[in-house]
Amino acid sequence: GWLSADRRYFYVNDEFDEARGRDVTTTHIFDVSDIENPSYAGWGTSGLPASDHNNYWHEGRLYQANYRSGLQVLDATDPLNLHRVAWFDTHPESDNAGFTGSWSCYPFFASGSVIISDMTRGLFVVRLGEPCVGDFNGDDAVDTQDVLEFLNAWTAGDASADTNGDGTVNTLDVTTFLNAWVEGCG
Repeated sequence: GWLSADRRYFYVNDEFDEARGRDVTTTHIFDVSDIENPSYAGWGTSGLPASDHNNYWHEGRLYQANYRSGLQVLDATDPLNLHRVAWFDTHPESDNAGFTGSWSCYPFFASGSVIISDMTRGLFVVRLGEPCVGDFNGDDAVDTQDVLEFLNAWTAGDASADTNGDGTVNTLDVTTFLNAWVEGCG
């Protein structure tokens, strides 16, 4: 497990629950703001069936070594609504539960590099790229669902629709989003 930066939430992985019938990688979240009375606050997932292992919290993200699905990076800026924003698969043969593949990772280098140790393939050094604006909902696909979710957020004035990063939600964001959506993610 690993504590959030504010030490309010504790993120726990159970590497055996996927092998015992849980359908997806599950990170359990506990509210430990009152250490005498911790409470279960929810769970998050990468959406894959791989067994999860070591967690590391760094700059609003939870970095996980998830054995057969490799490095999984979950956005935790909303600590109870984890969602996958990046990954690097060190075991491309399978994402199933099991204990081969990525054992640990380390995201704390000043350079932004992340190292991943894989029990079979050795050491990997990676760096997160910029998120794809066209994949607005973060489901690793650029499709019409992204347009619908972007337009809903933009109409509501939600800050997530500030796709050009100027601090305001306006028509320039529509142009930025549509250009990125048409180009796709590469």
